[in-house]
Amino acid sequence: MKHEVRQKGVTQVMVIGMIVAAALIIGLLVWGQSRNQSKSKSNNAASSSSAATQLAPHTAQGNAVTADKTHVAIKEWSIEASYTGKADLKYTIVGNRATFGTDQLTTLDRNCDYRGGSIVRYMPSDIMSASGLDESGGDQAASLPGQNGTLPGTDIPYSYVDGYYYVFTPEPSSCGDDPSATGPVQQQVQDQVKSFAGSFTAAPAH
Repeated sequence: MKHEVRQKGVTQVMVIGMIVAAALIIGLLVWGQSRNQSKSKSNNAASSSSAATQLAPHTAQGNAVTADKTHVAIKEWSIEASYTGKADLKYTIVGNRATFGTDQLTTLDRNCDYRGGSIVRYMPSDIMSASGLDESGGDQAASLPGQNGTLPGTDIPYSYVDGYYYVFTPEPSSCGDDPSATGPVQQQVQDQVKSFAGSFTAAPAH
């Protein structure tokens, strides 16, 4: 009788031990799976953040005309030029291109926002085209004289300031759904940008 009781006691202990062991194994499996999912989500989020950082271009915006209305300045590049125009120019920078516009042009058609010509900034080793319309091919910027002037054989102005070339680049086409309405204003903005594109100097430090 005592032997049977002892056997039952041993069996109960073994069953309890097996239940505890199974519970521990299941707990470890659940914990491991949860950790892997959390790590995967963290890695995916980091990858998405990294990709967004790599794809996002440097962008800046500002008013081009100084408060006293006597100069136009691109503060991110520390350059300025005398200005006698009437329009309150604004600009946006993406990469090495500062593109100009006015509130009037944007009001006429949202598709004309910042469609008033550009100033493209080149390092001497950068490749540019002879016309300034396409930076994808052509001569090195260093082939230009290190002084303000116009691109050879054209009337396209550029400035040379502190080792960089700043070249005027007109819009390749009209903007907006009704070019007959937006065209004259767009051309006026481009003419004003072109008028000072060849006279930039280093802006005084503040």
